[in-house]
Amino acid sequence: KNTKKKHNSNSKTSSSATTTTTTATNQDLKKIMDGPNSERMRLSLIEAAYNYSLLDPNKKGDGSWLGFDGETYPDVSKAFAMHGGLKPCVRCKSNKQGVSHVHV
Repeated sequence: KNTKKKHNSNSKTSSSATTTTTTATNQDLKKIMDGPNSERMRLSLIEAAYNYSLLDPNKKGDGSWLGFDGETYPDVSKAFAMHGGLKPCVRCKSNKQGVSHVHV
């Protein structure tokens, strides 16, 4: 059985600052994003991306994040780019900084 690190989704650092064991894959995320709970997951992802952007760059860890379903997903930057549903601003496009410089 996989173990996971619990996160408080209401905290300002719901994204992991350390290496965690993911309990779900990017394929699992894609299935949710194509299903009826896509909006809930998208909002969870945006919150995680925002909180991740607030972390000290030296403490960002592996970027895993907690979805609304309690599963830990890998790489908030990649997930945000794929499923966030937001167009990047001019700064993000030109600098290619991704979620590290999100200003939601």
